[in-house]
Amino acid sequence: MPETGFVHLHNHSEYSLFDGLLRFTDNYGRPSGFMLELAGQKNPALALTDHGNMYGVPDFYFTAVKLGIKPLIGCEVCVQRTPIKDKSEGSHKGAGHLTLLAADSAGYSNLCRLVSRSFLEGFNHGPKTDLELLAAHSRGLICLSGCAAGQLPLLCSQGRSEEALGSAEKYAGIFGKNNFYLELMDNGLPAQAAAVKGLLEISKKLKLPVVATNNCHYWKPGDWEAHDAKLALNTRSLIDDARRFRFTGREYYFKSPEAMARLFAHAPAALRNTLAIAERCDVKLPAGKPRLPEFSVKGGADAHLKTLCSRGLADRIRRPGTEYKKRLEWELKTVKEAGLATCFLIAADLLKHLRAKGVAAGPGRGSAPGSLINYALGITGIDPLPAGLLFERFFSRESGCLPDADLEDGGREKALAYLRGKYGAESVTEIITFGRRSGRKLVWDLGAALGMSKEAISKLHRLLPKTGGSPEIPGLPGIKELCADPEIKKLAELADGLTGTKTNTGAYSAGVFIAPGAAADFVPLANCNRKRVVTTQYDGAALTKLGFMKIDLLNLRAIGINKAAAGRVKTRGFNLEKIPPDDVKAWTLVSHGLTTGIFQLESEELKKYLVQLQPGRLEDLAALVTLYRPGPIQSGLMDLFIERRKGRKDIVYPHPLLEPLLKETCGLFIYQEQVMSAAEKLAGFNPWEAKDFCRILGKKRQPELDEARELFIAGAKKRKTARKDAEAVFAQLAASGSYVFNKSHSLAHTLISYQQAWLKANYPQEFMTALLESEKPRDAEHSNYALYLAEARKIGVKI
Repeated sequence: MPETGFVHLHNHSEYSLFDGLLRFTDNYGRPSGFMLELAGQKNPALALTDHGNMYGVPDFYFTAVKLGIKPLIGCEVCVQRTPIKDKSEGSHKGAGHLTLLAADSAGYSNLCRLVSRSFLEGFNHGPKTDLELLAAHSRGLICLSGCAAGQLPLLCSQGRSEEALGSAEKYAGIFGKNNFYLELMDNGLPAQAAAVKGLLEISKKLKLPVVATNNCHYWKPGDWEAHDAKLALNTRSLIDDARRFRFTGREYYFKSPEAMARLFAHAPAALRNTLAIAERCDVKLPAGKPRLPEFSVKGGADAHLKTLCSRGLADRIRRPGTEYKKRLEWELKTVKEAGLATCFLIAADLLKHLRAKGVAAGPGRGSAPGSLINYALGITGIDPLPAGLLFERFFSRESGCLPDADLEDGGREKALAYLRGKYGAESVTEIITFGRRSGRKLVWDLGAALGMSKEAISKLHRLLPKTGGSPEIPGLPGIKELCADPEIKKLAELADGLTGTKTNTGAYSAGVFIAPGAAADFVPLANCNRKRVVTTQYDGAALTKLGFMKIDLLNLRAIGINKAAAGRVKTRGFNLEKIPPDDVKAWTLVSHGLTTGIFQLESEELKKYLVQLQPGRLEDLAALVTLYRPGPIQSGLMDLFIERRKGRKDIVYPHPLLEPLLKETCGLFIYQEQVMSAAEKLAGFNPWEAKDFCRILGKKRQPELDEARELFIAGAKKRKTARKDAEAVFAQLAASGSYVFNKSHSLAHTLISYQQAWLKANYPQEFMTALLESEKPRDAEHSNYALYLAEARKIGVKI
């Protein structure tokens, strides 16, 4: 660390859901303007100390490391005066804030345990800890005495010097004199000035070090207004309501080292100590190194996986040729190098157990069908080679990837029970997800908080797309003219300042986290004590990046319907997985749009496209379902595909070499796998470069697009393709980037649709009965019971 300067050690990000507004990444996952400015100014370090939680640690840590800023991991905990087991009325009142920073790996582990227990055991109008917990988990932690809401500063500001002295001795005893700092703040509040005076006196008496902080909640001075609007939204108040909760003053922005030096010129040691603490804190989170639960097998996981795959492939394909053997060998080699064989064994073992217990699973979801390993193990039900599915679309060498699965209703709960029984209840948890403020709802809520009329709000509301997540408001067509009205301009500015920010937490409907031990020893946990669902405080993407095992298990009603219908079929030896792919009755039903009750094919508009296309094979149906999205429809791609498939328009290929890749889709790029294969074939990209190329096309960030374009053209040139032709192909690829879809997922879900069409066409009584039975438990708002009953009567089925 430099000898001069200052490091901010008390900061609240958007993950302080109620009142924080600092952001580490923007709406597209890139480093935020705030972080880029810190990097540009050569700030040596930065601390994260959100209120009671560690939600933002991965987002903060990896962004900071990427930009060359040392991340200091912490949390501002809330210390209850009575033991946290005390949940009596008023027991939460008077709890004091305390700032904790992890000095080393032991401190990080203790912080995770402390924060977890404050949620799981101490939730009392918010996560709470107590002195006993602090003492039990103090090793490796540096403690600062907290903001104005801390017990020690509050006592000082109230002139209760003897009590304050006793409190300081108590905390110094828990953490050690070298690890307990008296925290000085100056946000222009009289109470803070009184607290600083008292804290400096305690420092002299007890020889305790002091440190300066600013309790930052937002980036720039002008951000106070967006921050204040956030408080109004979170308290459901009008912004102008004088009685609502608000911050006193506007000094909670990220002040420069020079500004902090002026504020604390009377206490230079408090400035120097920020650098000393930053120097002491050295926590490194492992990225990419697998941290997996134990799955013991003789000979090791890699050898066992290879044996299982060889047997499974021989069972599924009578005589797998050289192509299959090479593909399997390559996949196994890649998995071995990544150290992730255990993941596949755990997934295969889970699905084997579920099927043995009668739980139906689908043919795969996400990118899982792209792996021959998954197919050989019986995890997925589609042979990836003839389907043109890619392992590299599924697998990531950096963080790995696990096969996700569709299960019948109730299957996920049975899967969780098995995993908890095998790996330990304390090791298996659900995964958190974060809600965001964005789009039309944000504008409407802000307009209401500003007291604007519905007519005025609607003027901006109409400009926003109905879909599309978090649009950047300044770039919207017509926004400049609209902002000539000061009222609307203010609404637009506030909405832009809050767009994409985190608002709340929930449990991800599919994700399951399996730790290599007690989960709280590795990541912080939460549940708010309001419900029994325990989640990680890190989301699924962060857990994967940190090397942990995450698997998505999603209940899908269609799987249960197929199982129930197939169970009613009395034909001897019937197996739904072995029905013929070219059944005339099934395809006739689909081509006539008689698809009410069939998974994915119920929309009246889609039925019209089915009639136009007259699909007779799974590939055509998958393409149609894939194109049935706003982008492809609005661009005319859906109509062009149908016209070409029906022979009314000529099929044109972007390049002769791409004909084998695009023949199935009539010369059109519809799938991500086609884009990746085109990059490999035409420009010589390796599989992983092709995957990254596809990602860049989808993100549409201009600097990355320009770089990708030059790499593609250079690669094509080496393969004797003229620059003009390469540019033309790249233009098509770039245009397709926003709408191409994952073929593995599309094909797997379309197979479920075809199975239902086959059942409805060949065993209508059994299918419609199963369909109606699945609707009975649903509430009236979501039930289609009456619709399906009418459909049953229409096709002559008696229920």
